[in-house]
Amino acid sequence: MLSMRIARLQLWLGDRIVQESSGRPITIGRGRANDLRLDDMRISSQHGELAYTERGFAYRDRNSRNGSFIRRAGIVLPIDDTCARAVLMRDGDELLLGPAGDPGAVLRVRIQEKEIPDSSVTGAKKPAITTTLHFDRVEKLAQRVEDDKEALRCLYKLMTRMAGIADRDEVVRVLGDLVIGSFPGVREVTVFLRGDGVSRDFRPVHTQCRGELVPGGAATAAVARTLFDHVVAKHEAILFEEGGSGAAVEEADAAGGSRHGILVPLWDRKEVRGLVRVESEKAQGAALGDKELELLTLMGTHAALVLANMEMTANMKQLNEQLVEALHRIDLLNRAKECLGKFAPETVRRLVEERPEHPHLTAADVDATILFLDIGGYTKLTEALDREKVSFLVERYFSAFIDDIYANHGDINETAGDGLMIIFLSTDRHEHARSAVLASLAIRRKTGLVNEELKGDSPIEVNMGINTGMVTIGSRKLEGVTGTRWTYTATGLVTNIAARFGAHAVHGQILIGPETALRVRAEIPLRDLGPIPLKNVSKLIPVFEVLDIEGEETIRVDSPEMPST
Repeated sequence: MLSMRIARLQLWLGDRIVQESSGRPITIGRGRANDLRLDDMRISSQHGELAYTERGFAYRDRNSRNGSFIRRAGIVLPIDDTCARAVLMRDGDELLLGPAGDPGAVLRVRIQEKEIPDSSVTGAKKPAITTTLHFDRVEKLAQRVEDDKEALRCLYKLMTRMAGIADRDEVVRVLGDLVIGSFPGVREVTVFLRGDGVSRDFRPVHTQCRGELVPGGAATAAVARTLFDHVVAKHEAILFEEGGSGAAVEEADAAGGSRHGILVPLWDRKEVRGLVRVESEKAQGAALGDKELELLTLMGTHAALVLANMEMTANMKQLNEQLVEALHRIDLLNRAKECLGKFAPETVRRLVEERPEHPHLTAADVDATILFLDIGGYTKLTEALDREKVSFLVERYFSAFIDDIYANHGDINETAGDGLMIIFLSTDRHEHARSAVLASLAIRRKTGLVNEELKGDSPIEVNMGINTGMVTIGSRKLEGVTGTRWTYTATGLVTNIAARFGAHAVHGQILIGPETALRVRAEIPLRDLGPIPLKNVSKLIPVFEVLDIEGEETIRVDSPEMPST
């Protein structure tokens, strides 16, 4: 690259300038955090952004609600997905923010650009590096500066004024002020920072001449690319001398005013964040030398660390905000999980926890025992008591049953107003039948205890039906005009007969089918009630009543040919 382009952008709203480029992206919107805040409801909180790129200033729409448009040569075009929501700006363009026909704001863009030639290609003498100072020597340098009261005073001012600064522009302004104030031989200081947008090139963000501030960071003197490359690549601060040709330079030389400069990298030991260039055209006696090079190196090091700390703080703040948001979402998910868990069977929760991305919910035929529980006389109960009393009684009894159900490895699959459907599974085909019967006996005992506890209210009878065999367990899809709903349950003839047993039982009976009886007969007392007809079942089904383990004689079912369901 044979020259350096200096670009400066102004945004005009009507007849006044409302924003100028400062070396970093300009955010535009209705929110308070924007660099240019426009208080109009047609403009989004984060509407757009202007940033300097390698190709020039570019505007990017930040997914605004009403859109952004550009008016160029009388033609209005949208800045939308067809151009990746970004467009390079030209001098004289107009930005229309909000609806094209009725924008919330019209910003006129003024861009001033000029090419500053590299002194190495304009017939001038190439810049000569007279002294280098590598950053590996900074610690030794700091020890030497301890004996220099003026240098210590300067560094103290720098550290004091930069303490607590949270704005990058303020850091470079303080640095420029202190350089001008501390070095009488300095005519101009320019701070370059690496771009934080699309381009990562170094751009001037602050230029200050003795007695005046140059707007927009537009350096008045060119910087040779070779000097930039040397400082960035080698992490060295350099003292250089630039000469020229022609009458003007001869006059300067005759006056003893050859140009001297220092270029210091803002290096934080990880990356070069920017550069500081100082220049002197004073007489040789006041020219910049090794002492100034050393002190500026220390100042640049401190400024780089301050900028690095600011970036780290900003990143930590952003990460903390993201963490808080993530924790909030996790909390919401956990609360949703806890809430939904109250309605989902334990089997479903376990399958989802094992494989949350693809839970194994497909239907499969398994050997299981199904228990149906029903509160006898529920309809009469609802007629005799008010709704709150009925709800209290049902919840009180069902709550008393839960521990016994889970203690016997049962899984409450479905609930109705006055009943429960419970599935018992085990790799041992006798074990799940035994667990279901033991759970039913525990529920009957618990029902008696609750009836005793609630003396004065009508005693409740809980009737139960149990059946064992092959059932189909898994998800089922139910589709209707209102949408699709999935349910996870056990289906098949074994389940239907268990439900019929529950409906047939009276006065707290526990009725079980022949297959269940076969598997528990060795340890559970049973009474053979013979075959009974069941609704919607074509054959008569043998049924057995479960008796309390204590207090009644065990009636064993010895026939190995007992039919199963």
